[in-house]
Amino acid sequence: MTVKNPLTIVVNAYNRPASLQRLLGSLLRADLPDGTDLLIDIDGGGDPAVRRLAEALDWPGGEKIIRAHNKNLGLVKHFLHCGGLTRDLGDIVYLEDDLTVSRQFVHFSRQALAAYRDDDRIAGISLNRLAINGYTQHRYVPLPDEGDVFFAQIFWYQGQAFSPAMWERFEMWWENDRRPITPQDGLHPLFLPHPRWENDFFPETMLYLQYTGRFFAFPRESHTTQFGDPGTHFHRRTGVYQVPLQHLRDRFRFKGLDASRAVYDSFLEILPDRLAGSLPGYSFDVDLNGTRPRGAFRAPLALTTRPVRRAEMGFGLQMRPPELNVIDQTPGAAIRLARVEDVRFDRLAELATAARLDRYHNPNRIGLRRAMLYRILRAIDLDAGP
Repeated sequence: MTVKNPLTIVVNAYNRPASLQRLLGSLLRADLPDGTDLLIDIDGGGDPAVRRLAEALDWPGGEKIIRAHNKNLGLVKHFLHCGGLTRDLGDIVYLEDDLTVSRQFVHFSRQALAAYRDDDRIAGISLNRLAINGYTQHRYVPLPDEGDVFFAQIFWYQGQAFSPAMWERFEMWWENDRRPITPQDGLHPLFLPHPRWENDFFPETMLYLQYTGRFFAFPRESHTTQFGDPGTHFHRRTGVYQVPLQHLRDRFRFKGLDASRAVYDSFLEILPDRLAGSLPGYSFDVDLNGTRPRGAFRAPLALTTRPVRRAEMGFGLQMRPPELNVIDQTPGAAIRLARVEDVRFDRLAELATAARLDRYHNPNRIGLRRAMLYRILRAIDLDAGP
């Protein structure tokens, strides 16, 4: 079978014609290299206006292909079907219909796939910069380095690029090794089996990254933004995932996984080996967001913002991102290096951690609830202020 090259845009559509029209408009405004094909894959049972929009589109890049399913596949099967198109198409950019793309998204995707094609630790390319920590709802900022990407064990769905090999590795795991998530897997409890995940692929894809030790490469400047239109994920519109788009630059710097300072695990915590130079001789897990459960600690020590009974050393919590306080040795006691058995996981400790991180991420917000949280913080952990 002949594999097409260099890249095909695959749009997943179903029953949101207004969303699809907005996405197609942004695709038409993008800088499209000659021969950039577009495949619009329409799930069955949706709004007929979706197909009419697809058929009416005058595509300037290359070939336009429309495929409409007779039966409804649903979110998970449709995602798997679209990813499997890499077998025939080669490299793809996969877009859901409530996204808008940057002018330069094809250039970023092609260059990123070329940079990481031969590293089987890279599971895929995200086109979205991941601006929110979904566990805490706080703003997320990765540690700067010389490159235009960072890495995280997050199978982020707001625009993705895959090579055939990337998708084949995932598909083989999905078919042969996929199973229900357990607490022993060391993922956030959010991903444990729950009715919210009955029609979603996110938990299993997170297990795939955890199980295989793979990462997604993320842009520091986003090439997609999500409108949060009502659908499977949202009952009403939300703007929480809106981010600025990089419309101008078409050349990007890609550091390898081993050379990058900004590599994060499934909790969006920087990998301990990226901080080893600041804490030489210690074996620790990172818990600066205060979301890692007790059972997910593997090392004897924790670098944490939670209250602790005793600490080996401490750092302040003023610099951003939080790990920079450790790298630059900020004086203070809001971040502690302590034995895991000395870390507090009780309810009051959870409130104290929430208060500390709320003050760090939202320093100008005031209110009764926040004031009460700070009083709890002071009462149970007097030396833990930023």
